[in-house]
Formats: sequence, structure tokens, C-alpha cells
Amino acid sequence: MKGQPWKVVVLALILGLVGCARTAKKDSNAAIELQHQGRPAEALARLERAVKIDPDDPELWHTLAVVYTDLDCDEEALDCYRQAIELDPAEPRWQVGLGITHHNLGQVKRARAALGAALALDSGFAPAYYYLGRLEQEHGDLKKARRSFRQALEVQPGFAPAASALNELKSR
Repeated sequence: MKGQPWKVVVLALILGLVGCARTAKKDSNAAIELQHQGRPAEALARLERAVKIDPDDPELWHTLAVVYTDLDCDEEALDCYRQAIELDPAEPRWQVGLGITHHNLGQVKRARAALGAALALDSGFAPAYYYLGRLEQEHGDLKKARRSFRQALEVQPGFAPAASALNELKSR
């Protein structure tokens, strides 16, 4: 590489970035495992480190938001979902998470708007219909809830959460 020192610098930079991404992914995977083990505080520490290493990964922000939600830190979760949306505005999962978190905070209009945004991004995304149905059910509009659960099943036949929720509403 004599006479081409820029290649050494570029290669070192690429290898460094790949190493950082792998470290962030390792932390994320460890955090998910900790979360499954019921150790959200430890998962939180790993994910906070991961997003410092790779702040441009929307999946990390999403996973961090889920952990914050489990810890009843919904304001922090909102910030994480907003960051994920900023990084990857075409992903409906971020909007669904945002909607769920707004709902947790009692912000029903914002929750509906976020779930609607998820469906605008992907009208075949069953979880958005499901959570919209849950929101409507909780707020007493069983007709809208049934419709949302049926829509979830139309776009994803056999979607167990919607089938269960619809079955639950048959007795009402």
C-alpha cells in the first residue's frame, strides 16, 4: 500500500465502524436476553451503551423504548420512538410503539394518530389494527374494536392476538 496511505485510513475506518456496529449489536442481543429474563434495569444499561455506540440504528432505539416502557418510563420511551421514526420513517413498528406509549400516557388522540400513521405506511400491518382495536375496546367502542380486530385477521389470517380479542368480544 506504499504511496496510498488513504487506503490504510479508509480500511481502518471501515473496520472500526464494523467493530462498533458488532459491539452495539452484541449489547442489543444481550439486552434482549436480559429483558426476557426479567432483568430490565440491566437490559437498559446495555441498550443505553449500544445507542451511544451506534446512534443511527433505529432498531436499537426501538428496543430501548420497549425496555423503558417495561420500566414505566413512558416519556423516555416516546423520545426513543421519535428517534427511531426520524432515522427510519417508513417502518410502521415504530409508529405502533409510539401509539402504544401515547395510550399508556392517556393521550388517546395521539395514540390513534400514531396507529393511523402506521397503517398509512403499511395497510397490511396486523399489529397496528390489533392495537387500534385494543384502544377502541378500552374506550368503550366495541363496534370499532371488532372492526379493527377483523381487519387484522383479514390482512394476516390466523393472527392470534386479534383472533383471541375478537373471541373475547363475542360474549359482549
